[in-house]
Amino acid sequence: MRDVGMRGALAGALILGLSGCIGAPGIPGGPLQGTGVSFSGSYGYALSPARVTMQSTEDGRRSRFRDAAGDAMNIPLLPSRLGGRVGLTDWFDAAADLSMLDSGVELRAGLPEGTQPFPLALAFGMRRGSWGALERENRFSTEQRLRLEAYPRLAQLAYVRLNLISSLGVSTGRRYHPLYLPGRFRVPDDSSEGYPELPLGPEILREETRLEASAGFELRQRHFFASVVLMPYVVTHAGQATGACGLCGNWKFDSYDASVGASLFISVGVSFNAGKHEPPERGSR
Repeated sequence: MRDVGMRGALAGALILGLSGCIGAPGIPGGPLQGTGVSFSGSYGYALSPARVTMQSTEDGRRSRFRDAAGDAMNIPLLPSRLGGRVGLTDWFDAAADLSMLDSGVELRAGLPEGTQPFPLALAFGMRRGSWGALERENRFSTEQRLRLEAYPRLAQLAYVRLNLISSLGVSTGRRYHPLYLPGRFRVPDDSSEGYPELPLGPEILREETRLEASAGFELRQRHFFASVVLMPYVVTHAGQATGACGLCGNWKFDSYDASVGASLFISVGVSFNAGKHEPPERGSR
């Protein structure tokens, strides 16, 4: 039975790694485009340094280790997220995305592309681990977010336009932190020596309030768009962390300390919009 459980854990870890699973905010959707639909895929990478304390169940002594990416398993061979967006009017749209750790929905209202001095949007989003594809401790994660987005035009060349991505917001919820476990804490005969980088460590849940920002660029050309965006955050309040670890041998989770992090997403997609807000070719009438 232990072998079956171990193989299941290793298979789950492999799936996590291949999909580049990341616990991160919903990606800013770019300027409102009016009535239409769009679809995109995103590759992500996250850094969120964490310090974890473990306690021996034999003698009570404590030992610490560090994880540079407490929000993610960073091997994004497959897209981290797949999503779509529907523009219902010139000033309102809705979006949803799917991923392994969690999935989310978002509603936005604001000023569309082509508005002076620049497009703006107020976004409300929710993410739930129970909506994700994985069924581990992540299914207990929750998140609510409110943010203001601005997309000033940086350049326009023919039908290609480049917009700045910028946002500032706040979020609150129960965050999921999957961790890599150093070998010294593992079950002695867990047969994982050939998989030193698999995330077999404590799965942390912690109530957090975060101040979040984003900065990046979006390039659009007719029906195609691409973006790169960096999303840093600071934890302004954190509750008591809890952790489950089935492969920690004679150790148990004691504490989790992390206060900053950032994720980087590269997205590509296609859109089919009414085109009302797509600027005409420079020099045309």
